[in-house]
Amino acid sequence: MVVKHALWAPVIRVVKLIALYFGYQLALFAVLAGIHKLLVGCNLLEESSQHGMVVLSVSLLLSEVLVICHLLHFKYVSRQSMAWSAIRSGVLCVSVLMVFGIMNVSNILLEFLDLPNLMQDQFVEVSRNVFGFVAIAILGPIAEELTFRVGMEGYFLRHGFSPRKAILVSAAIFGVVHVNPIQVAYAFCLGVVFGWLYYRTRSALPTIIGHILNNCMAALIMVFGSDEMLDKTTVELFGLGHTILILVAATVLVVLTYGALNKKLLPKGSVRLLDDDSVESDDSGEHVG
Repeated sequence: MVVKHALWAPVIRVVKLIALYFGYQLALFAVLAGIHKLLVGCNLLEESSQHGMVVLSVSLLLSEVLVICHLLHFKYVSRQSMAWSAIRSGVLCVSVLMVFGIMNVSNILLEFLDLPNLMQDQFVEVSRNVFGFVAIAILGPIAEELTFRVGMEGYFLRHGFSPRKAILVSAAIFGVVHVNPIQVAYAFCLGVVFGWLYYRTRSALPTIIGHILNNCMAALIMVFGSDEMLDKTTVELFGLGHTILILVAATVLVVLTYGALNKKLLPKGSVRLLDDDSVESDDSGEHVG
């Protein structure tokens, strides 16, 4: 029975976290849509898309707040994983620079695959109201990093997964839950980097700040960019020569920051993940989360 529990425990953890992450979103959207129907007297689908996007944005923002509170209250993550005292400022800055480099490298390389972006219009509409912007740019990254890095990858690392397996599995799940093909690939690439940073720095701050940087830039582009600009690739916007220069510069930045972090951080064998001493839900019924 112990072996059976050990085999199923990671699966149960993944299912619980994904159900938590999407459950709050669906439940709050249903509640707010119901309230809207009672007050206005018609279904959101019969209203303009603007009303629907505002309700969606508010439900998304509130669900992210509830996810963060739930993860902290039921000990899926500890506050120590986000403590500023747990990481040196130099390491944090270099980590964010590394994320910035990976953002550019991944974006340019994935553009050549020409993957479909099935949800671009919806994301643009959500980004263009204040509730949606905060949900996408600020609270979303915090909720996702606590869910997929601290809650999921951290659990894997503490329960027998090798660092490589824990990083890749959590990054793959992080990518898949984004559903949209271009986002799946991009989120997986960033997820691998976020996973490595979380494992090596023992802190969620580099991944949270890096994730906020990524989402803020994307949201600002969607807010201020024209529809014509949003449909263009980097090559179409800047030309092939400038795109290659950006790609080379970003790659150099990633290599340099990776080297700098390996020098500043503890040897891999001595890395002990934060939250080891936290009392968390172990999926055995000790806590009901």
